[in-house]
Amino acid sequence: MMRKKVAAILLLVFLGAFFGAYGLSNTFISIASSGRIVTIGVEVYEDADLTLALLEIDWGELEPGDIGSKSFWAYNNGSVPITLSFNTSSWLPTNAEAYLDLTWNYAAGAVIGPSESLKLTFSLYVHPDISGIVDFSFIITIVGTKGR
Repeated sequence: MMRKKVAAILLLVFLGAFFGAYGLSNTFISIASSGRIVTIGVEVYEDADLTLALLEIDWGELEPGDIGSKSFWAYNNGSVPITLSFNTSSWLPTNAEAYLDLTWNYAAGAVIGPSESLKLTFSLYVHPDISGIVDFSFIITIVGTKGR
């Protein structure tokens, strides 16, 4: 029994010395921290009032040599200025991409501020030598990138 008491006392002395020395040889400081969460977002609308989301473009019937166009408004719903780019994917039929050229009137590098919108127009050019394609579809992805 005496050995257990001595062992317990020695353990307490050791722990007290260890933590006492640790506390004396270290200091702690708390530093306040704050920041801003940056969001990058773009939405597209059919109307200038930004009430009708643009979910699909129906190019209608186009003939070889035609240019179809669709105007829309790009809206920056993020918290920082953005620039835009676009890409296309999922072409059906897969060879349609060789005969259809999609462009837009966006000036590369133009900045759209938070809560601002910009009217843009996509143009789809049908090559005069297109053949074997009656119906087509593809996905347009508009990308917002943090601007300057």
